Amino acid sequence: MKMKIIIRIVLAVLLTGQLVQGQVDLTREKFLSRLLHQSLENFHYSEKKINDDFSIRGFKEYLEVLDYYKRFFIQADIDELKQYLTRIDDGLKQGTMDLMILA
Repeated sequence: MKMKIIIRIVLAVLLTGQLVQGQVDLTREKFLSRLLHQSLENFHYSEKKINDDFSIRGFKEYLEVLDYYKRFFIQADIDELKQYLTRIDDGLKQGTMDLMILA
């Protein structure tokens, strides 16, 4: 249960990107991303490894939360989002919270 909550928080931050207008504070963004990455790997009770498996599980969980009854996304939307399927862990490691940077 705790892992699902953590994955949701991570993905909410990553997939929504920066919604604030104006200049993005990249120093703060990188710090928060690296802090989250280190916390998950080093301080989580089951020592979660941030890798492609983590990204895939989190991506699927996030889509389920966004569209649980499968009423909003069409297959084309999901196919387009799948380009980020294994990039979430890369963003955490690089300190980039916006998936558009990872494209």
